[in-house]
Amino acid sequence: MSNTTRSLAMILLAASALAGCAGAPTKFYTMDAAPAAGPVQSDYAGPAIRVDAVHIPPALDRPELVRETAKNHLIVSDNDHWAAPLGEMVRRTLTQDLSARLPAGKVIFPDAPKPPGSAGVVIDILAISPSGGEVVMDVSWTVLSPSARPEQASRPAADQHAARLTTPQAARGVAGDAAELSDLTSQLAQAIAASLK
Repeated sequence: MSNTTRSLAMILLAASALAGCAGAPTKFYTMDAAPAAGPVQSDYAGPAIRVDAVHIPPALDRPELVRETAKNHLIVSDNDHWAAPLGEMVRRTLTQDLSARLPAGKVIFPDAPKPPGSAGVVIDILAISPSGGEVVMDVSWTVLSPSARPEQASRPAADQHAARLTTPQAARGVAGDAAELSDLTSQLAQAIAASLK
């Protein structure tokens, strides 16, 4: 085989490999709100609330789906992407989940104005990781109470909570992350609703 033929064969092989990689379609995933497991908490008479912010661990806060497979080891899936920024997607799904668990009019949608006298909720997800066939979410939430007087607005009273939530690990690998995160977010909404006074 001549050098020219060998070079041409190498170029064709490289082009074929690149074409194979380029041909793999990117899949996009979103989250689903879950119906409430029990009745709506009709006895909640506190202020309306809005999920003001959801903080995601930086290692997970990216367009690609990320899965921790072992301690200090992550797999980033180039062809599996979230359909929107993850923190905003969790915020919207959590709002839907809370709406299904609290009386009508007690949950303010993410982009709606927050009326005076309403409360805010800030979510801080510390970690989402596998553990013995389950996926564990370590999370805290802070309910910022409405201030009684305007001069207190910069330092509202805070009601803080923390939880360790678990869901069975999906057998579908990275593609199961959306279902796992949807379930954990549903559990978080249930815990927040139960903690409101």
